[in-house]
Formats: sequence, C-alpha cells, structure tokens
Amino acid sequence: MRYLFSIVISVLVLLSPAQARWHEVRTDNFIVAGDASLPTLKKFAIELEQFRVFLAVVSGQQPTPEPVPVEVYLMTNVSSLKKIFDRRNIGGVYTTDIEKGIFAANVSKRGDEFGLSARDILFHEYVHHYSYRTGPFYYPRWYREGIADFFATFEYDDGVGEVGRLLQQRIDWLANERWFPLEYLIRSKLRWYKPNDRDLDAEEISLYYAQSWFTVHYLQNNPKRSQQLTEYLQKVREGGEPIATFVTTFKASIDVVEREVEKKFESGRLPLLRINLEKFYFEPELEIAELDSDEERVRLALAGSYFGMSDEDERADKLAALEQALAQNPDDTRLLYRLAIIHFDADKPDLARPFVERAVVSAPNKAETMILEGLSLRNDLQTAGVSVEQFQQALQKFDVARKADPKNPRAHYEYSRMYVSGSAKVTEEVVDAALLALELSPDPFEVPFNAAVVLGRRGYTEDAKYLLEGLASWTSNLERQDRARRALEGL
Repeated sequence: MRYLFSIVISVLVLLSPAQARWHEVRTDNFIVAGDASLPTLKKFAIELEQFRVFLAVVSGQQPTPEPVPVEVYLMTNVSSLKKIFDRRNIGGVYTTDIEKGIFAANVSKRGDEFGLSARDILFHEYVHHYSYRTGPFYYPRWYREGIADFFATFEYDDGVGEVGRLLQQRIDWLANERWFPLEYLIRSKLRWYKPNDRDLDAEEISLYYAQSWFTVHYLQNNPKRSQQLTEYLQKVREGGEPIATFVTTFKASIDVVEREVEKKFESGRLPLLRINLEKFYFEPELEIAELDSDEERVRLALAGSYFGMSDEDERADKLAALEQALAQNPDDTRLLYRLAIIHFDADKPDLARPFVERAVVSAPNKAETMILEGLSLRNDLQTAGVSVEQFQQALQKFDVARKADPKNPRAHYEYSRMYVSGSAKVTEEVVDAALLALELSPDPFEVPFNAAVVLGRRGYTEDAKYLLEGLASWTSNLERQDRARRALEGL
C-alpha cells in the first residue's frame, strides 16, 4: 500500500503544472507557445485564425495574411505569466515592436480579479493589433475599447462568425455600480476622462471599459444610431470637438442618447451580429513541436524582454535573463540580435557592439546580423561625422537585409530611415521601403512617423500630412505628439 501511494505521488509530481513542458503550435499567421496544454494551444491557434478572417470580413476587406506571424504565449497560471510580465492582477498583456506584435496570457479559468478570461483578453487585444496593422486607427478611447470588447465576444460555428454575446463581467459592473455620465465617455478621446482632474482607481477604469462596451454595442446595433456613429467617428477623426460633434451628428442631446443606452441595458436584450465566413475561412494546417528546456529558457527570456522594460530594475532582470540564456546557447542569433537591439534603442551602442560582433561570426549572412551591422555603421556616422563611404556601407547592409528577408519590417524601416536625418535625396525606392515597413509593422508611431517624413521629403505632401495629423492628434504620448506637430509644421 505504501509502495502504491508512492507511485501515485510520483505520477502527480510528473503531471504537476510546474513540470508542464512547453509546446509550440504554428499556423501561417500565429506562433502559439507556452506551458499550457497542447490541446489548449491548438484550440487558441485555430480560433485566432477564425477571428482574423472575421475581422477582415466585418471591416469590408478581403482576409490577408499577417505579414509577420504574431507571437502568442499562453501560460497555465499567474506564476507562469509573471515569468514574462511580473505584474499583479493581470490576465493578459499585449505590446507592439517595430518587428511584431506579441501577446502573453494566463489561460486559467479566471485570468485576473475582474474575471476576464484569457480568450476575452486575447481577442480584445488582437482587435487593437489588427487595427494598428491595417490602420491608421484614429478613434476616441471609448470607441477603441468598446469595439474591441464587442468583437472579443466572437464565436465560430459551422461557417458562421458571431459577435454580440453579453460579457458577464462587464454586466456585473454595470449592474452594481453607479454609471459615469455618458458625457465623460464622449470626452475620453486619448485617455479616460478624469472627473475633477483626479487619478482614476482600478474600479473606475473597469467601469469605463464596461460602459464603453455596452454603449458601442447599442450604437453599433441600432440601425439609425449605427449610421450616425460612423459619421461621428469620421468627423472626430478630422478634428471635430467631441461633445459638439456628438450632439450635431446624433441630432440629440447626450442626455437623450444616455437614456436610450440605459433603457436598452434594463431590457436585458441585445442583438447578435452574424456573418457567413464559409467563402473566406479554411481550416489551417498546424505545425506542432515540443520544446526542450533550453528552448523554453530562450523563449521566456525573449518574450519577457518586450514587457516591463521601462522599469530600470525590471530591465536589468530581463537583460540578465537574456544573457543567461545566451550563456547556454552562445550562437543563438535571436538572443544576440535582441540584446543588441535593446542597447541600440537605449542609445548605448558600446553595449550593443559585442553582440553585433558575435552575430557576425555566428551568422554573417542572416538579415538580422546585417541589420545590426548597419546600425553599428550608422552610429559611427553619428559620432564621427558624415562620411559618404560609411553612409553607403550602412545603407548597403540594410538594403541586403531587406532583400534577404522581404518580410522583415525593421530592415525596410532602417533602410528608409537613413534618408530622414541626412541630406541624401529620397527616391521612389526609399518611399517604397518606408511604406512597406508601414504595411508590415504593427508599431503605432515610429514606423508611420518615419513613413510620413519620407513621403514629405519626396513631395507627397498630402499623404505625409494625413499621417502626421493623425499622429499629432491621436498619440497619447506628449513628446511624440510634439514631434509629429513639428514635422507637420515643417511640411
């Protein structure tokens, strides 16, 4: 009996989540990996493919592939997720880089204290990602978050995509809390409106999300209001003042629309939106791999390096994790590249140089290595003065990189960026590179800003103006707003 008991304990230890092995499931558009179970990874990969197609069709577009596969890390619990992003009370997180979008989520039944599941969070954030990639997506904060929640309710069954189910966690907030005046929502252009200019607590932010979801749900599904909403968003995008534009476009006071929303909530009924996807969605092929412990360490270090880097202590921990993984995998170009890029982005080229040199030795012909060499040469230009020969050398590195890997957004971005700060003539090839980077990258500012400057330098003033006006009006970062405004003035 004691022997049998010890066997049971051994089996339980082997099956414990702490011992869960990582797997990876690849489709044409997503790389889904983590310590979640293989069936869970496969399920999410398929559902993301379905959702990608739905977003295209509902937007009136033909479904197109993700230019760069989106990375999704699914972890079994809070502790696992903290290995990527060490924060309390989060169920998932998303960020963009020049090269890709990256998600991480906790797939346990309840991802955070507010009851949002990993699926809800993942789909919500993918709406933002899709919008950045197919944008520019310049809309008020309340609409961006509300439409993301609305679409995040996506379900797929027998060729039909459906959205509009009730989000119970949002309903609970609306049923148990006193609502903000609708005017507060409408004033929330870049950030949530702060009554009396005070900071908002977590509960108030949750209420804002809940009201945004329900308000968008109502407006989208009321035929009269839906048409007015489309007109309103266009006018605000073009610079209309939010409150006055709302009243004139909806042909009603905010109080009247507010009562409509409240009455719809009291009714407890909301229509569903169904779209036939049979002509557009095809079951994806799945490539499945089990990752060994070394690869797990590499993936964790790489994924973690995209989150929490603004905190100095956390940044130091993330860099240490990358270097520890590199010690076990000294020729891993992904680690060498990521470490070098982090230091280049922090304007610390001396710290980047050793990783560049190692990348040149281990993988001299890879596009990533050529990008690093180009960045090193450009830094030398900035510190030692302009040299036509060095300029051409750096330019050539980026050019070879973008031809070696045509889907690498950074290669196109850095190539076109060479012409932004200098006096070299911008050619149509440079414009094409800047626009290709814009098409490939989900980055919401640096890539479109670069494209705008390149377009302006080439004489495409209206196109440059369109991008810069959006960035100047809709970027929440004040320093970036100022950059866009100054570039706009210089056209």
